[in-house]
Amino acid sequence: NVTVQSVDVRSNGKEKSKSRAGKVDKLNICFTTEPNEVVPSGEETFQIRIVDPTGAPLAIESLGSGVTNDKKAEAEVRFTTTASCQYDNGETNVCGAWQPGQNFAKGKYSVEIYNKGYLVGTGAFNLK
Repeated sequence: NVTVQSVDVRSNGKEKSKSRAGKVDKLNICFTTEPNEVVPSGEETFQIRIVDPTGAPLAIESLGSGVTNDKKAEAEVRFTTTASCQYDNGETNVCGAWQPGQNFAKGKYSVEIYNKGYLVGTGAFNLK
């Protein structure tokens, strides 16, 4: 259950939803965690990986990008940004944002959500 809203950030700080690549400044990525009574409640951090239409992950280290291990594939995965929440073992809405300060390309993007080294959600969106 991953949703992405592409927005134009106005000079006054207000955000307006846009779908044209040249007008998008920021991506708001939201998803809902599933209930899990095995995991202890507390602070949870999720790695959000956004892959552009060419297949390259969006990443800028100075904006919080990094590398995590995909335990299932036994490989390193470059992620775009992180999102944190207070997890209480129930459904929790989690949102993260990516504002790279550069233009986005036209095409279909994919989004992958990782937690503790495992892929826990996927989504996709298009920019015209």
